[in-house]
Amino acid sequence: PRHIYPAVEFLGPCEQEEGRSSAPESILLVPPTWPKQLVPAIPICSIPVTASLPPLEWPLSHQAGSYELRIEVQPKPHHRAHYETEGSRGAVKAPTGGHPVVQLHGYMENKPLGLQIFIGTADERILKPHAFYQVHRITGKTVTTTSYEKIVGNTKVLEI
Repeated sequence: PRHIYPAVEFLGPCEQEEGRSSAPESILLVPPTWPKQLVPAIPICSIPVTASLPPLEWPLSHQAGSYELRIEVQPKPHHRAHYETEGSRGAVKAPTGGHPVVQLHGYMENKPLGLQIFIGTADERILKPHAFYQVHRITGKTVTTTSYEKIVGNTKVLEI
């Protein structure tokens, strides 16, 4: 199931400080990356629409109604994690060069959307945030995507 929430309820501190006039709509989708889900998908009717998004551990479908979130260009299968003191090797890259691409199909509105990204487990268990590895913003002259780091539970999430 996909979860759509009014974005006004989910503005983070960065968005509130900027005082944006039109808030993005929030659609929560998870693309199918893991072949086995040990916990069945939670039906959309069981999720109360409240002022908080569901936990990152909840199994969510990549498709609901006319919306579908697809990974058009997969990331490289391995990206060595670094300790913060080691510095960064840069962004996660695609096998063909460039970077991974995620596309939301079926969205016909003109309202901007937000995407939350976090580092998850990479085994056959249900997707959940990794206990040690955390995502972080990439900065530099060639970075054009606006992003914010946000803590959700104990997990650092990158919002773009």
